[in-house]
Amino acid sequence: MNLKDALELAGVDYEMTLNRFSNNAMLLERFVKKFPNDKTFEELDAAVGDKRYGDVERSAHTLKGIAANLGFQYLSDLSAEVVNLVRSDHYDKDNIGIAFSRVAEEYEKVVSCVNRLD
Repeated sequence: MNLKDALELAGVDYEMTLNRFSNNAMLLERFVKKFPNDKTFEELDAAVGDKRYGDVERSAHTLKGIAANLGFQYLSDLSAEVVNLVRSDHYDKDNIGIAFSRVAEEYEKVVSCVNRLD
């Protein structure tokens, strides 16, 4: 599958994201292909499991930024929800787990689309 089709399948606004990369499709593709190997999601998963909420905040914030830069806006938005939950004064640990499960589901969708690239 070509880059445009794979990214659009993942819900990316291709033209806007390509513009962010100075209309350099090869550069965008290089960064997109690196995304599944990035350890941020694994770190977030481990932090949620271990209830290390400072690390949850850091990893979710990092994932939010990476996803936004690559055009995975829904994944970025879901990651932002986790960040906001942890930063709230009276966060509910169950809600963090629920929010993380939505992040995990979207992350798997994005990675599946990226892995379809030629």
